[in-house]
Amino acid sequence: MQFCNRILIVDDTKEIHEDFHKILNTSKFTVNEDLKQIERQLFEDEEFHSPGFDAGKIVYRLDSAFQGQQAIDMADQAAAENDPYALIFMDVRMPPGLNGVETMERIWENHPMIEMVIVTAYSDYSWEQILDRVGTTDRLMFLRKPFDQVSVKQMALALTKKYTLNIKVRGKIDRIQKEIHQRNEQLERMLSELKILE
Repeated sequence: MQFCNRILIVDDTKEIHEDFHKILNTSKFTVNEDLKQIERQLFEDEEFHSPGFDAGKIVYRLDSAFQGQQAIDMADQAAAENDPYALIFMDVRMPPGLNGVETMERIWENHPMIEMVIVTAYSDYSWEQILDRVGTTDRLMFLRKPFDQVSVKQMALALTKKYTLNIKVRGKIDRIQKEIHQRNEQLERMLSELKILE
């Protein structure tokens, strides 16, 4: 399964986006179709959790949203194109539109598997208030500004890998459930045929 390396940065400050780009990708580039094709070829058959997986060589695909509604629209579009975000780094305060918690709730309504990191220097919400709104979840982490490079890199790697594994597991569960359903139908047909023969 392909490693999902697509990340959305949601913040109303341009410099924060630049910081994430500097930390997560040492060189700036524009992702074009040729590069996407090369990445597909590189990662398609490679198990990202194998001993040969090199975290230092990961190139994250980073996109930027400066307001909450823009982030919602981008998450919807990415999913529609079957190229979803694995992780969103979300600022809390983004006046004048939706704040980060509201944006996160709206994104999770349609895309519940996306990993989220709330990034803020201060918040209108306490951790407890956020959990009261979104529920206790292992898809949410908290990162204080100013953030350090190591924390951002560790979160990006751990959470994109976690997202990819969750998608892989969900796919296996769906396949198993489909097989069980098909076998149950076969058994019911066989039982019906046996009753007719009696």
